[in-house]
Amino acid sequence: MFRHVFRAASVMTPALAVLLLFGGTSFAQGDSSSTAQIPASEPASSAATPPAVGPAGPGMAVPRPAVQCPQTAACTYQERSDASTNYLFQALEVCGADCSTQFWVSDLASDQDLLDVPPIAGGGIVAVSRARLASTDRAQVRTVLPQFSPSDPTCCPSSYIDVTYGWDASGQTLVPAATVTIASANFNSWVAQRSRLQADGFVDVFVAPS
Repeated sequence: MFRHVFRAASVMTPALAVLLLFGGTSFAQGDSSSTAQIPASEPASSAATPPAVGPAGPGMAVPRPAVQCPQTAACTYQERSDASTNYLFQALEVCGADCSTQFWVSDLASDQDLLDVPPIAGGGIVAVSRARLASTDRAQVRTVLPQFSPSDPTCCPSSYIDVTYGWDASGQTLVPAATVTIASANFNSWVAQRSRLQADGFVDVFVAPS
């Protein structure tokens, strides 16, 4: 299952997430004084790798972070790391008059970007497969998101789009492998969509409001 690294009501941007980790509703910011010092007689290449910044687990107090969303009413950042697939999943919800959510998938070990889903009103479902199509493949990722036509209000999309992303070994990234459009009249509910994905062998990473 997934290791829930952190979730907070006031968040950092994904770029800063590499440097900042936090537990509960607190964040940890690196202290420059903790950086390994290079003796004058040693070449720069001999410097020790700085230790990871942040608490090792829940319950460890850390300093208050800088404000990350000063121009918005609220924002929420979530992160899930999945060692079984070596994927890191990230989501950022930004709220004003309405809310939108952006999703990312990257390689847990190398931090290489694998998938970037642009902000979408209302959020959606991100799920990952527990099966692989071939021994050289990485797990498929699947998203179910609202699809708005230009005349749709933000509350009511005309349709939803279900995209399965497969592994492209040549490009070392995730690419669309199958796309299904679901008319709003046939969508039923987010709960029904979760059940459908689970029946296909996918497990939830991020879940839209019911």
